[in-house]
Amino acid sequence: MAKRNFGIDLLKIISMFMIVNLHVIGHGGLAGGTQQVTGEFVVVWTWETIMYCAVNCYAIISGFVGYGRERKWAGTINLWVQTFFYSVGIPVVLLLTGIYDGGGIKSIVKCLFPLSTERYWYFTAYIGMILFAPLLNRAVDVMEKRELRNALVIITLVLGLPTTIFYSDPFHIEYGCSAIWLMIMYLIGAYIKKYGTPDIPKKRFMIGFWVTIILNCVAKFSAQFVATKLGIALSNSYFNANVVPTIVIAAICLVCYFKDVEIKSSFAQKIAVSGSALTYGVFLFHVHPFMINTTLLGKFLWILDYPIWAIIPIIIACSVIIFSVSLIVEWVRKTVFGLLRIDKFGPFVESFCQKLYDTVEKKLEK
Repeated sequence: MAKRNFGIDLLKIISMFMIVNLHVIGHGGLAGGTQQVTGEFVVVWTWETIMYCAVNCYAIISGFVGYGRERKWAGTINLWVQTFFYSVGIPVVLLLTGIYDGGGIKSIVKCLFPLSTERYWYFTAYIGMILFAPLLNRAVDVMEKRELRNALVIITLVLGLPTTIFYSDPFHIEYGCSAIWLMIMYLIGAYIKKYGTPDIPKKRFMIGFWVTIILNCVAKFSAQFVATKLGIALSNSYFNANVVPTIVIAAICLVCYFKDVEIKSSFAQKIAVSGSALTYGVFLFHVHPFMINTTLLGKFLWILDYPIWAIIPIIIACSVIIFSVSLIVEWVRKTVFGLLRIDKFGPFVESFCQKLYDTVEKKLEK
């Protein structure tokens, strides 16, 4: 059995916390509530840029962990059960308590079909990626190192540069919020898993992370400053998207750094493993459309009333609260599912489907 990488577990926790920060800024109204090239704008969007590579990190980790390991579809089935629970459970609680009316019958019905209706974009994109994982793994097995590396570099640049320069999406990959983009990140993670990283001190990867963040911020704010002077409208999100090359490089640097982080304390290892297992539930709880409408959407504009120096600490504090509450909810959910043995549903379905497949295959061979 392969040795567990506790550094990667730690990065999953950090990445999800970064994602919560992104949602406080984005859904909370801070991203669109500041005027370009003002002090508040620079502070908010600098923090947004630092956090932005989190989704790419999470997807790269999928490839790093998934490559070279036998795919167990039971886990994917349980993932759907978990997603369905939140997709349906949250509306039920909010409707029964009168906190939120659901936004109409159509919105409520969509909650019954989280995959088909994209209640959670990452879940839908992730399932698309996982379905192709065997082919992606095979591609990594077959392709030469240089061939694979060059292909990944070219694909990343071709898909990312139009968004970086023109903030357009000509390849319809939703600025990196799609199954296709997650597949590319998966391949990067698999590449790192198979070939490792250059034999350099890991701190250089952290330096690389900060260098790319600084370059991204300088390019972003410079372009927006010049555009403002020329009377040209640029999106607040200019230079901020999953597909932007500097954002991709930042994510790669973090994965390369944390994969070599050693956690020697057995207690800390347990915390890392337990925490990483709860991170997806943190996502499901706090970004359910009903939760966004009731607890996030435009709810954090008040932060901009505080002095500039206090903005980031307040964002972090709010993110800690949301992350902690979501973590507790997911821990309770996971505990109850364990007691009710609902986590056995995935293996049962996988076993049943495998037996059915084997039976049909034998009959076809006759």
